[in-house]
Amino acid sequence: NSTIGGFTISQTQISSSGLLLKSSGQITASAVSMSGTITADSGQIGGFTIETDRIVSPNDRLELDVEGGTNQVKVAKTSVGSDSADYVRMYFTDTSNYGLQGYNGGNQVFHLGSTNQIAGFTIDNHSLTSTGIEINNSTQDIFISSSNFKVSHTGDVTASNVDLSGKITATDGEI
Repeated sequence: NSTIGGFTISQTQISSSGLLLKSSGQITASAVSMSGTITADSGQIGGFTIETDRIVSPNDRLELDVEGGTNQVKVAKTSVGSDSADYVRMYFTDTSNYGLQGYNGGNQVFHLGSTNQIAGFTIDNHSLTSTGIEINNSTQDIFISSSNFKVSHTGDVTASNVDLSGKITATDGEI
């Protein structure tokens, strides 16, 4: 061993207080400031585990993932690896398959992006629709519509096979 400028030099390492460089490539240091590219396919940063194609939080409930061609950020109720029932994810596979999804009990609660649905209702720029019902904004002729029941934005009601109970009052027209 020899010493140069406060560094101890041996056959396999160079060291000083707070710095260790080994011939195997290991660097141990404190108060490091680095620039450039850092590449890692394993290890940890701030408790997050670095794997080949994902970074996972210490409690396994959050992941940044690029596995299988889908880029995603996933937050799970229990574990991102095993919880396929309760989670929220933001993902991108391609221009026709992307968005923000939420699952509860294995059922999709919402999907916004390439498909826009909340609780089984489809959302577009003017309406909220599901099987047999439609609710529209003012750019559409009908405000609420189902197969035999319609309400216009001005309050006109069209219905068939109606049973009414209670008091009916008309100030104009015929009953």
